[in-house]
Amino acid sequence: VIRSYFKRADPFYDEQENHSLIGVANVFLESLFYDVKLQYAVPIVNQKGEVAGRLHVEVMRISGDIVERLAGGDDAADISFDKESHENKLTCM
Repeated sequence: VIRSYFKRADPFYDEQENHSLIGVANVFLESLFYDVKLQYAVPIVNQKGEVAGRLHVEVMRISGDIVERLAGGDDAADISFDKESHENKLTCM
């Protein structure tokens, strides 16, 4: 009853579909530091730790270099170089 009211009263009402979580998939973006394309079937792990499926992803850098991004101050990426641990971190938003 309430749902039908919102459909009539609000022209921007968008009915939500019911979704069910099947698990999580970790996609590592380290390949973005290098000029290589990564094609990978990422395992989807459910709450019991079992593989519930696979997520096919393709990750590649489409433009720019890390040094160029540092010089240009690109807001789309947060880049930090930790000299002590020799670890490069790239945070995409």
